[in-house]
Amino acid sequence: MSKDYFSFETSASSTSTLDAGKHNVRIVLAQQTTDRFADLGGITKKEVLPPWNDETPQLAITFGNNEGVITRRYSVLGYKTMADLTDEEIASGEYTAKSSQYGDENYACVEKKEGVFVRVISKPKTERARQMISDILAHAGVEPGQGVMDAIKSAIADKKQLSITVEETAYSIKRKEANADARSIFDVVRTGKYTADAVVEEAEVIEDDEEGDF
Repeated sequence: MSKDYFSFETSASSTSTLDAGKHNVRIVLAQQTTDRFADLGGITKKEVLPPWNDETPQLAITFGNNEGVITRRYSVLGYKTMADLTDEEIASGEYTAKSSQYGDENYACVEKKEGVFVRVISKPKTERARQMISDILAHAGVEPGQGVMDAIKSAIADKKQLSITVEETAYSIKRKEANADARSIFDVVRTGKYTADAVVEEAEVIEDDEEGDF
């Protein structure tokens, strides 16, 4: 290669993060990841990992319009909390409550070996987690009955529009209480059908922790 095409200087990002409020958007990207990684490419692990050892499979969906983009991670599994256990299960002493930093999940964890804690999958919460993703695609006008990745590919290819509501997360608020210098974190808390004025028929997304878990 005779010319050096890669000696240019980088500049500030040309893409902004969507602010708090309602936005008409489309799905521009979807990636499979887990709660262990800070990035969506599965390269950089988070500096602070949760106190359980099983990974949460997640679908990171990026919404965007001409004003900017925002990505939310949606879990595809849900987990039991201590509140979900029967009196007999609690009395057994088999379960230990675990929560993430600044979180209050109280997951019911089983110690598989010394210091290795694993959460218990909840069928109802898994169904609810997956229904969230189905609702997003329904709001984008995607016909039901497809595999989730095929449905997302269809939404991206057809540039299907929907509406989202962005708010500061409960995790962000708790983190700033502990560290006043911490930056605010915003996330998609509701999705709805597209309308011209972004006043939408909404389905609320249940608030979760920074891992995107249930």
